[in-house]
Amino acid sequence: MAVNMSKDAPKNLKFRYLTALKAAGSGVAVLWLVFTVQWDAFIDKAIGTDWFRLSIALAVFSLWIWPCALRWRQIANSSGYPVSLGEATRGYLIGAFFSAFLPTAKGGDVVRGILLARRRCFSMGGILATVFAERFFGLAVALFMVFLSSVMALSRHSAVKD
Repeated sequence: MAVNMSKDAPKNLKFRYLTALKAAGSGVAVLWLVFTVQWDAFIDKAIGTDWFRLSIALAVFSLWIWPCALRWRQIANSSGYPVSLGEATRGYLIGAFFSAFLPTAKGGDVVRGILLARRRCFSMGGILATVFAERFFGLAVALFMVFLSSVMALSRHSAVKD
C-alpha cells in the first residue's frame, strides 16, 4: 500500500513538532511556577485583598484600553488595513500583556503589530507603521495635556501670588 504524501506534509509535521515543543515548554514553565510560588503567603495576600479597589482598577484599565484600541483601529483603517474593533482590542490586550513581561516597555506594541500582520496577511512594515503612528498620537495628546495643565498651574500660581 503506497502512502500519498503531499508537498505540505513536511511543513505540517514541522508545525506539529513546533506546537508540541511550545506546549511542552509552556507546561514546564507552569509547573515551575506552581512549585515555586509560596502558596500560603499568596493565599494570605489574596484573603486581605480589597476587592472593591481591585474592581475599580479593572474598570479604569478597561476604560483606558478601548479608546486606545479605537484610535489604533481608526489609524489602521485609514491606512488601508481594515481592522475590526474586536481585533484592535484583542491586539491591545495582547500588547499590554507582553509589555508587562518583555524587558522593553514598547515590546508589546511590536508584538501586537506582528501578530495582526501575520493573522491578516498584512504588510509587516505597514502595520508596524500604524502602531508607531498610534503611539505617536498618544504621545502628542499626553504632551498637550502636560502643556495645558502647566499653563493652568502657572495661571493659578500667578493668581494666588497677586
